[in-house]
Amino acid sequence: MKFTHSWLMDHLETDATSEEIANTLTKIGLEIENVTNPGDLIKEFIVVSVDKVSKHPNADRLKICLVNNGEENYEVICGAPNAREGIKGVFAREGQFIPGLDLKLKKSEIRGVVSNGMLLSEKELGISDKIINKKIGVIIMEPMRD
Repeated sequence: MKFTHSWLMDHLETDATSEEIANTLTKIGLEIENVTNPGDLIKEFIVVSVDKVSKHPNADRLKICLVNNGEENYEVICGAPNAREGIKGVFAREGQFIPGLDLKLKKSEIRGVVSNGMLLSEKELGISDKIINKKIGVIIMEPMRD
């Protein structure tokens, strides 16, 4: 059976961490198989702005996106229908593990154009199977509203 930390906190009066709670539960005779934090899989990803989008010269459904993390620009090939100039999205650099695809991202050439990373969908992050317009779309970061 799985329990979330928030569910446990609804039933316990403590400021203990998840690991401390697991150790205490083990000490009283309950078996804990593992304690995981889903956020650990996605903590290395960063938010980037998509500064420019152009049509891929050799593919009708692909776009070349110029993304910026505030320090560097990356050229990324993207097939998401909702990728457009002006959005902020979640970005993976070469060498990062993509949990929803179970792969380590490599710089690759896609139809003659090098892609230096990836704009990610919720599915690729492993946080949802959300589908937009029957196609997977990238996450678009919206400003917080009051």
